[in-house]
Amino acid sequence: MLWDYASSRYRHFDRGAAFSVGYMEKLWGNRRIRNRVVPEFFVNVQGGNISHEFSSYSPYVDIGSVLVEYLGDRKIVDLLADGKRMRLPRSVILSRADSGKHTAWKGASPSRVMPINEESLTSFYEQSTDCRQRISALRLLRLSRNSLCPGSIPLLYQQKSTRRLTEVLYALQNTEREVLSAALTGFWDYDLQNAHYSILSGCAKRLGRTTPVVDEYLGKKKKSARNWPSIATLT
Repeated sequence: MLWDYASSRYRHFDRGAAFSVGYMEKLWGNRRIRNRVVPEFFVNVQGGNISHEFSSYSPYVDIGSVLVEYLGDRKIVDLLADGKRMRLPRSVILSRADSGKHTAWKGASPSRVMPINEESLTSFYEQSTDCRQRISALRLLRLSRNSLCPGSIPLLYQQKSTRRLTEVLYALQNTEREVLSAALTGFWDYDLQNAHYSILSGCAKRLGRTTPVVDEYLGKKKKSARNWPSIATLT
């Protein structure tokens, strides 16, 4: 829970982290153990059916300090898998999708590691006032100080039901954009913004059809984004 606290995947819309019942049961085994252990380390603000809010968990200050001290350790560590020293996977994409079928990405070969700009990320950590982002930055720094690929973090992807690839080893895709931007300073950064509209427009043109509303939006993305109701017909 401490490790996942700063992950945007579990970010509570108002405060702390929102851990689902499924997550808690998988982590602790059963509710009795969870109720005995978790209150010793986390402040819990209970959600409810009336408020329509998820329960929020935040580590006590002294526990958070222990995590920060651990993450700030500059010693080189061994990354472990099943208790053994980890090796870089032969294929960076799992052969099976989460559905159990063979992946449609066979033959693709993205990088097996993500390089980290330690100087930039350290500077971000020192200047940020957001507790979650500071912990997230320290977490990436800690992972990059490893003996397997020093200065980088190993990657592993799996195809999801949408056919998109998701990073499953350290859930780096759930790291907030600001933190990742600092970590990757000096490297190429590609982002396909609302790519489905561009794909729709291209496919329509191949079929001899026109998409004037979509094309207008694509030409004025930033302006249109400030007035979403006016482009509701695109969906």
